[in-house]
Amino acid sequence: LLESKIQEAKSKKDTLKARAQSAKTATKVNEMLGKVDTSSALSAFEKMEEK
Repeated sequence: LLESKIQEAKSKKDTLKARAQSAKTATKVNEMLGKVDTSSALSAFEKMEEK
C-alpha cells in the first residue's frame, strides 16, 4: 500500500514536471514567433527542432 502511494506520487511529480516543461516550451515558441514574420515562421520551428 505504501509503495503504491509512493509510486503514485512519483508519477504525479513526473507528470507535473512534463507539463511545466511543455508550458515553458510553448511560451518559448510563442516568443520566437512573435519576433519573426510569418515568412520565416517555418525556420523558427526548424531551429527549435535542431535543439
